[in-house]
Amino acid sequence: MVEKSKFRSVPKGGRNGMKTPPKTQSHSVEGPVTRNLLGSWLLSALVSIVLVVSLIWAAGVWEILANTRLLNFLISFGIVQYHDVQHGLVEGVADHRYYLMSEDPIDWRLVGLCACMYFGFWIFKAIQCHSLARHFGLKGSFGDHGRAWMYGEWHNRFLPLQFGNAATAAAFESQGESLANASAIIYIQDVYIIFEIIFFALLGLVLTGWTIWFNQLFWPCVMFVAFFLITRSLRRKPDPEHRAQVRAAKWQVLRRLANDPLLLVKCAVLSLLAFFADDVAPYAVSMGFTSDNVLLNTNFLFIQAGVVGGYIARRFPIAMGGIGQYMWGFALAVYMSGVAMPAAATIALLDFAVRYSALLFVFVVFVMWKGVKTSFPAVAGLYNRAELAQKPAAT
Repeated sequence: MVEKSKFRSVPKGGRNGMKTPPKTQSHSVEGPVTRNLLGSWLLSALVSIVLVVSLIWAAGVWEILANTRLLNFLISFGIVQYHDVQHGLVEGVADHRYYLMSEDPIDWRLVGLCACMYFGFWIFKAIQCHSLARHFGLKGSFGDHGRAWMYGEWHNRFLPLQFGNAATAAAFESQGESLANASAIIYIQDVYIIFEIIFFALLGLVLTGWTIWFNQLFWPCVMFVAFFLITRSLRRKPDPEHRAQVRAAKWQVLRRLANDPLLLVKCAVLSLLAFFADDVAPYAVSMGFTSDNVLLNTNFLFIQAGVVGGYIARRFPIAMGGIGQYMWGFALAVYMSGVAMPAAATIALLDFAVRYSALLFVFVVFVMWKGVKTSFPAVAGLYNRAELAQKPAAT
């Protein structure tokens, strides 16, 4: 018989986990609680908008419109006036070369490869979640566990402060599983994300050298510290005894995982494969949009540094799903590698567009079509439960 974990907290970024109460409590949420969430999310949405708009402004609006081919769309639909015969809300293009750039073809095969890399990323993560679920005695199928993880991933990509962790835990609980074991799985996957970041950061150090590596990751680390201090100020501070109990529970979970070396290595390999797929995706989309007049192709190691920088910058997601934080971390790492800022920002924006389009497809087909038994009010109730224990956020 599988021993039940003593890990009793549900991880939440900028918030805290909680001890397991009676199951029915997670399926109710008070109106004021929901309104408080919506208020904080409006502020997070404003942060995301400011970050994205400032990135586009820093890179150059016309450069971004031309590189992404959106300028061609705006001209075709009469939003931007290119010549005297046309009418448009915006009169004229800043430079003729932007029109030429926007007319260049796109290699949609490489864009499709980018999307496939993200499909692979989510498959690897779902397999990892299922393997950990089996280790902790959860009885569902791969589809059940994969949907629970994807349900949380969807919320984490759109909402701040790792709201998706509570969504994953609520999805597991709705399947009749232990909330404590669900929390342990979320925590271990978070530890593996830290492992991925450190591994590929050190790999970049070995392959590019100290000077370039330091320049690449300096600004993402500055963002990491800044957002950490913000989230730290927002956390509820549990009493020292409670904090010590949670810390002991974390070590117990890690020791239990260490007692299964095969699973330890399997999850590590899955993590590295997932992160590598995350590296290949923006590289593929940058090549897909590269043409005679638009030069986005760059060294793969620079793209890898951008992904690492993006993960570091959105480690504590204040913005909605870390949108804007990841883009700035990615763009600054690529820019400090020696790539022009318009190209670095364009790759970050194109990567965002393909990632979220693929995420929408997977969520609708894999999660919504099959369905999950939990609901948004249940997740919100779980996220805002009063009995909290401080925990690190997962990405």
